[in-house]
Amino acid sequence: MLPGTLAGVLAAAPEEDCPRDEYRFRDGIYYASPYPRPIPGVPVESNLHGASFAVANVTGLIARVANNP
Repeated sequence: MLPGTLAGVLAAAPEEDCPRDEYRFRDGIYYASPYPRPIPGVPVESNLHGASFAVANVTGLIARVANNP
């Protein structure tokens, strides 16, 4: 599960039932929604989705927390 298993790297993985404005942390892994922002008129499950969106979502959420002490 590279690069998430490398030293000093935060691991992120998709979790379909996680809301986009939240992340979950367990067993050393951050879990986030695998979906991008909604597209008007396109059902969520018909849009692109996957681990790369989960990584982007958890990165944005952690950055928001880090910048709001």
